[in-house]
Amino acid sequence: MYRFNALLALAAFCLFGVWGQAQAPNGLPFEHRIRISVEKNNVIFSIVPLLFLEQAGVGLIDFDQDGALDIYLTNGPGFANGLLHNQGGEFSDAAKSAGVDFPGGTAALAGDIDNDGLVDLFVARRNKNILYLNQGAGRFENVTARAGVGGGNQLTSNAAFCDLDNDGFLDLYLGNRRNHAHDELHPNQLFHNNGDSTFTELGRQAGVDNPVTRTLLAPGQGQNSTMAVACFDYDADGDQDIVAAVDFSTVTLFKNRWRESGRLRFENVTVAAGLGRVGNWMGLAIGDFNGDALPDIFATSWGSSANIYRVNIPVESTRHALYLNQGNGTFIDAAQRAVLADWPFGWGAVALDWENDGDLDLYYVGNMVEDPARPVRDNPGHLFLNDGGGVFEESAGRYDLGNVDEAGVFQVGHGVATGDVDGDGFFDIVVANAAYRTPAQRVIPGVPKLFLNADFVHQQPGHWLKLKLAGRDSNRSGIGARVLLYVAGKAQLREVQSGNGHMGQNSLEVGFGVGQATVVDRLEIHWPSGTVDRLKKLSVDQTLTVSEGQFP
Repeated sequence: MYRFNALLALAAFCLFGVWGQAQAPNGLPFEHRIRISVEKNNVIFSIVPLLFLEQAGVGLIDFDQDGALDIYLTNGPGFANGLLHNQGGEFSDAAKSAGVDFPGGTAALAGDIDNDGLVDLFVARRNKNILYLNQGAGRFENVTARAGVGGGNQLTSNAAFCDLDNDGFLDLYLGNRRNHAHDELHPNQLFHNNGDSTFTELGRQAGVDNPVTRTLLAPGQGQNSTMAVACFDYDADGDQDIVAAVDFSTVTLFKNRWRESGRLRFENVTVAAGLGRVGNWMGLAIGDFNGDALPDIFATSWGSSANIYRVNIPVESTRHALYLNQGNGTFIDAAQRAVLADWPFGWGAVALDWENDGDLDLYYVGNMVEDPARPVRDNPGHLFLNDGGGVFEESAGRYDLGNVDEAGVFQVGHGVATGDVDGDGFFDIVVANAAYRTPAQRVIPGVPKLFLNADFVHQQPGHWLKLKLAGRDSNRSGIGARVLLYVAGKAQLREVQSGNGHMGQNSLEVGFGVGQATVVDRLEIHWPSGTVDRLKKLSVDQTLTVSEGQFP
């Protein structure tokens, strides 16, 4: 059982000023493991290089509705997934008792697919995906076959729940990747929720099965893979759009056209939207990074690690991107001006207000050792603090957020999730670290990291406001709701998302930092159904539960 020892240690630092005593173990009671070979008919087959097995995902989900965020972690094939039950600061693995320990997975999603008030769980895998329906009392039922969302033999790396036609039921979009063993392209899939806990696959019909807009690959060089997906309303028209980070291609944007066509239909607007730069896109983080109440896109690529791996592609294709929404359907890449373009290789990324000062910050992880002869291990995990003026400062060292083991070795972080794990109003970070093999064929297990945030680690901690949303005409989870907060003459935007980029699921709670303000002037919740709730003069440092239509 794991306890929040980090809080006690940081408190000791604040009292005694001994920085060396501020550190405490922040690993969780779980190990990500892989096999480097399998035996079939007395023949040993190496499997790690073929299937990229060293990937690990994480999802924050309050599965038992006790108000505390639990942590779901995916494992390598043949090893049980974990559900770390948060019991007042202590974690124990409840995956087996909850019925969600089936081995292997890449990503985990949270969302109430049947609108019964219980959050359900979807696990993306490399063979058949799994949908677990929450039965209450801490138990889930595997309803994959009945729901029809297994996905066949696709290699699914990421997924997102989103209500794409605003019918009040969550649909499911799968980002699939190529099969390295056979160099086969697995199309992305869109499963439409029929309203009875069953789904119909409409990816090709809806125009979202092929996210490849442009490519760096010449004919015969392989296939492109979707590495991350997310849903958000980039043009504020009330419909969820889809964005996909595609390896050797673009950050592909599908505009939702269901209102015009009367059915699920999307248009690839990538080039017209200014997202046509090709790259090795891996992770996504969606948020309003420049304070104009419009959602922007941060995308990770090779960055400065391209030289280590000897990637033979143009420099502009290796840089990370910060696509700022211009409010007219287009984006401009401001990563170089923001000092975000040329940091090491990245997988998962999250947007959060680390200091609660009112500006969205960024955290991402990386490293890749799929080829032990050419490991990329130059990313200790990076926190970028937003100065509010368009520039980000690397600050992981200041808060001791290095994703390293006890010996100081950089870990292979893949999935990242953020949420208020300890309930203090400051959003924390969970990193899913993957197992890897050494050149001597030794497997090193991956241990997830929990980085706890707190007011006393900041020189000037900000006040905060959190929201838990409950849809009525909209989906019960409130996924797709746009929340605008106005304080001290400034607007902030958050969107409720399920599945946020590369192998991560953030908390479904909405969190705002408001700096030194003690009153929030106004709050607007724009629900997918079109309903708008408006609240005024709210006290800070509290968590509000808002039902759709409660404050018209």
